[in-house]
Amino acid sequence: MTGTKDRFQAGTDQAANAAKQAADAGASGVNGIVDRVVDLAEQGRKAVSGLAGDAGHAGEKVQQWAGEAYDVTAEKAKEYGDEFTALIRKHPLPALLIGFGVGILTAKILRA
Repeated sequence: MTGTKDRFQAGTDQAANAAKQAADAGASGVNGIVDRVVDLAEQGRKAVSGLAGDAGHAGEKVQQWAGEAYDVTAEKAKEYGDEFTALIRKHPLPALLIGFGVGILTAKILRA
């Protein structure tokens, strides 16, 4: 019976050693995976940071373009307004009649 007990103890010790080795290998593998995930997260952070910088630069360009477009539009609107005012001053009666007709048409459209 003592031989069986010794063999059982030896088998148990071997199983425990194998489990410990597997756990150590698993821990090592998990540490490797964690390290890889940390590396990938850092790469992602750098990429996002770079994209954020690019987005900021693009935003500045869009803002500049919008400002230029606003300036050109304001200038053109002023030119057309000046031309329209000059035309009305040159032909006041037809401008008054046209305005009256547009008002009547607008009222009829809004009532319908």
